[in-house]
Amino acid sequence: MKKVYKLLFLTIILNVADSIFYMNMLWYITDNLDNSYYLGIFFSITLIPDMFIFLLGPLIDKFNVKKMLFISVLVQILSLLIFAVFRMHISISVIFVIIFIFMMSSTFSYVIQETLIPKIVEKEKVVFANSIFEFSSRILDSFINSISSIMIASFGILIVFKYNLLVYILSILVLSTLKLNLDKNNINNKEISKKEKYKFKNYKYELKEGLIFLNNNKLLKDIAIIFLIVNFFNAIQAVAYPIYSKNFFSGEIYYGLLLGVKGLSGIVGSISSGYIIKGIKKSNLLGILLLLNGVFWMLAILTKNIFFNLFLFFLGYFFMSIYNIGFNSIFHIVPPKDLLGRINSTVDSLIAFAMPLGSYIAGIIVDNNNIIYTMMILPLCMIFFGGGDIFY
Repeated sequence: MKKVYKLLFLTIILNVADSIFYMNMLWYITDNLDNSYYLGIFFSITLIPDMFIFLLGPLIDKFNVKKMLFISVLVQILSLLIFAVFRMHISISVIFVIIFIFMMSSTFSYVIQETLIPKIVEKEKVVFANSIFEFSSRILDSFINSISSIMIASFGILIVFKYNLLVYILSILVLSTLKLNLDKNNINNKEISKKEKYKFKNYKYELKEGLIFLNNNKLLKDIAIIFLIVNFFNAIQAVAYPIYSKNFFSGEIYYGLLLGVKGLSGIVGSISSGYIIKGIKKSNLLGILLLLNGVFWMLAILTKNIFFNLFLFFLGYFFMSIYNIGFNSIFHIVPPKDLLGRINSTVDSLIAFAMPLGSYIAGIIVDNNNIIYTMMILPLCMIFFGGGDIFY
């Protein structure tokens, strides 16, 4: 299991480094450009790479994964250095190109890391290894962005970029010591590669098949439409959060605390979801959770006391995490097993297109004068659909 823990350490390091870069760029754009349009483009760019995950399978199975991971991390380091050195001499368009290249490399890196587990772990220990990585990822994603935002407020963007570079260099050193049993997996890789190539070739057909099934199943169609709309407006609110943080609270520090609250509520929600779901009538489950989420978020947005504000956001995110679990459970239970992958990938694809669009639109409509009204759209949407689901 030594290799597993080494890979886990590498994953943690890269997660930390990527989060620092993400938060640095977010606050650089927020503080220096002072234009919500650019903030909307930033969020769109960070979400777009998720649309291309399905294309990565054949590449990962065809080439040496360790070399590809090296290249991915080196591209991220190069992107960071170019921005840090030339940021005063390049246009905003070039900055966005740098961010896009960085995020594509980051997405590629995370997909590669997932495929490394079966290459370094015995078959009977794969489930245990996956559970370790899932638990660690959940906790890390909850708090690293929060800590990064507070670091930026305390030390400044340039100092944090220097630490960011050191973390990436450390990841290269760790990766260089990681030994993979690539020869032992060549046969399996070729078999998987054939399957992935088949999926790539037939992607449009499978997406269409998933859409047809969704359209013919009223329960799944209604739930998917609501989830899609909520995520669209959630992308708008994500763009509004940094501006809201600066206008009403302490900017980076408040934003960091908010992200910490979001992560903590997600963990608590995941732990307690089984007990809460059992206590709610199944036909009203998602409606009640969505309604409660919307009510608490609306109250939080209108509350200017930072402690009460964060507590209300905690409650909202708590019910949102349980809503997401309920949503995923329904989409794992209702579809036939032979269509399970297609149905879920169809929904993921629709969300992957909706969220960047929502972020871009947010950049157009959000400004300092209407920030509260813009942020109220999402909770009102949740209250409307949640209440409609309960009473109708």
